[in-house]
Amino acid sequence: MSAPTIETGNILKKMQDFEAQAAHWTEVRDRSTGAARRVAVTALTLIERKLKWLRGRVLGPKPPSAHTHTGRKATKAVNRQKLVQARG
Repeated sequence: MSAPTIETGNILKKMQDFEAQAAHWTEVRDRSTGAARRVAVTALTLIERKLKWLRGRVLGPKPPSAHTHTGRKATKAVNRQKLVQARG
C-alpha cells in the first residue's frame, strides 16, 4: 500500500488560519496583564505547536543537522529564548 498524498493547499489554508489566530493572541498578550496574559501566552504556545506540525507536513522531514549535537543545542537555545520572552 502506498503512502497517502499530502494536499499542501489544504494545509496552507489551515496554516493561514492559525497565523491569523496567532496575530490576534499576540495583540491580546501585548495589551493584557496577569491571568489574561498567561492565557494568551498559553494560546500562542499551542498555536505555535500546531503550526510547527503543519509546517513539518508541508516541508518534509527534519534536516540532518537537527539530529546532531550542535543542532540540538541550537534548538534548545532558541526554545530557551522563547521562554524568556514569554515570561518577560
